[in-house]
Amino acid sequence: MTSHALVVPHDQDLLRRLKGQTVVVRTDDPASVATILTDTDRHDLRLRGIWLKAGGALANVEVDESWRRCRVALEVDVMGSYRVLRRRLGLLSGLRTRVYLSTREPENVTNVRVLASLGVACAVVIEQPVDWDALADLATYALLGLRSRGSIEPMHYLARNYVARHRTDFGAIYFDDPKNLLHVDDQGRVALSHRELLRGDVVLQSVDELSGLECVEAYQERIYGWQRHFLDADACACCPGWRICLGRYLGSGSSGCASFFEELLDLVEQYQARRGQGRLG
Repeated sequence: MTSHALVVPHDQDLLRRLKGQTVVVRTDDPASVATILTDTDRHDLRLRGIWLKAGGALANVEVDESWRRCRVALEVDVMGSYRVLRRRLGLLSGLRTRVYLSTREPENVTNVRVLASLGVACAVVIEQPVDWDALADLATYALLGLRSRGSIEPMHYLARNYVARHRTDFGAIYFDDPKNLLHVDDQGRVALSHRELLRGDVVLQSVDELSGLECVEAYQERIYGWQRHFLDADACACCPGWRICLGRYLGSGSSGCASFFEELLDLVEQYQARRGQGRLG
């Protein structure tokens, strides 16, 4: 057993091996959600959520009542036709579903704002190319504007969890949090992130070795990797927004991340001050 939740594919043999574990099940088929619910019950698994990498347009995803039973992270490429989507908005806004849209498509930043105003929980996946000014406008809307009906991540996560003068990692929003989440392939091999799993960069050859994870050097390096910024005295070490970015975008070719995260940190602190949430570490 492990205290980590395991992000796993919808594979019957693997689910059977993981009896008693906490899992996030990964799928690209919206129609499989009901089956995943049944299978995780049958194999005595604690289902934290479903990561549904549907792709395509949100308007084309068939949302089902069965989704009410669990959290669904719904990753799509674009919003799609509003005329088609509006027929599903009532159901979608009533589910425990968060819609993920990437900055790779410039209109997605605007569409996240539209969806949140209609009661749909959203998350912005920050990937190149990024319009940092547009993202800053969205953060201002999310935290200081007229109250949106749906949350916008990672802004609201930071507003809920940031503690003054402490670092806050929002990676869990994107299933990128090796302190609490591990990624497993259909052979049972374990990686520290989904990206590394796709590359075949694993830290354990089997889920049966999870009890020894704390002794794995690559795991320890990742958990304490934030310290490297200060040892190397890189650009992130002197960035005011480091406490919430943690150097996540260093080396990604991004330009403008420092000013964005500095502004976002200021917005978070203003948000907390308005609600009396600010805490001194």
